[in-house]
Amino acid sequence: MMNITEFERSLFRIFFWLIFNYRIFLTIRRYYVPNILKDDKDKNYYSLTLINIFHALVMGFKSLELIYGNQLTIYDFHNRIIVWESFVEYSVGYLLYDTYLMFTINTPRSNNEILLNLLHHIFIVILAYYSVCVSHYGSSLNVIAYLSELTAPFTNLRWIFKNVYGGTDTKLYLVNGIFIFITFLLFRVMSLGYCMYIIFIIQPSISGGYTGNNLGGYLGYLFDPSMICFYIMNLYWFTKVFSGLKSKIHLKKNIVR
Repeated sequence: MMNITEFERSLFRIFFWLIFNYRIFLTIRRYYVPNILKDDKDKNYYSLTLINIFHALVMGFKSLELIYGNQLTIYDFHNRIIVWESFVEYSVGYLLYDTYLMFTINTPRSNNEILLNLLHHIFIVILAYYSVCVSHYGSSLNVIAYLSELTAPFTNLRWIFKNVYGGTDTKLYLVNGIFIFITFLLFRVMSLGYCMYIIFIIQPSISGGYTGNNLGGYLGYLFDPSMICFYIMNLYWFTKVFSGLKSKIHLKKNIVR
């Protein structure tokens, strides 16, 4: 468990990454928004999508590096991966920046999307930051869970293709939709499903208790219900992805006929 000095230093690093992401947002918003976007809310959202893609690539490829570098010990929940803790701090800084902008700038996000994103960010603080950085527990499993970020580049490109590069009738938009479906299936449904299996089936037989018992603290006891809700949320998003892709392919077939 972190001591108070380590926690203060961790918060300082998170605050640095929050400011870092915000400055990048301001730079993109001022200099790099395509001229085709005229509405301020679209300009804001375009800037957000680029930073989201960058965050997703950083976290997703670091996860892959650690996995293929054989640096994980899935069944040793107390094994720390120090470098991964630094990446989680970066991720939390990004999430705090994104949360701040949810309520301070105008974007095309619906109220439902804002609510789901807010819940997503809260779950990550509990599932990633509290467990990995504060309690030093389950680092290897968290690396696998962060593979889910590899879906984000495609979900963000979906909006960019729709609003900047040709709309929804292009082959590029359809191909991107297929990649969204594949990555969601692999990295959110299957990978997170594997994490659920380890957490609720394997871990109790090894440690003699569930994650909440092993982490301790008020947030620790929120870990297990947060993981269940987080997985259900991702299954919900996957059904939306599947439904959208199915409708798009069906529409394409009708046009060809």
